[in-house]
Amino acid sequence: MMTPEAEAQLCRLKLDALELLDGKYRAGNRAHGGNLLALKPLELVDEALQECIDQLTYLLSLREALKNAELDQAKEFLLKLNSEED
Repeated sequence: MMTPEAEAQLCRLKLDALELLDGKYRAGNRAHGGNLLALKPLELVDEALQECIDQLTYLLSLREALKNAELDQAKEFLLKLNSEED
């Protein structure tokens, strides 16, 4: 059984997903026109693969940015620690 907090989070996630899906679908339709179901199956696969590559690029970039942020925080901590020792 889910807690009330988990239920509330699920509700927020579903609302966010609906908003994002609607916006992305409409933007894609404006940019490319037509109906996704009119594409041939292999065209859908090719489009999906391109989206996967985009997603991987964003995730790898985010991971790198987070690592850099952690390094920056560690450097700041060490500098502060060293200045307090002086």
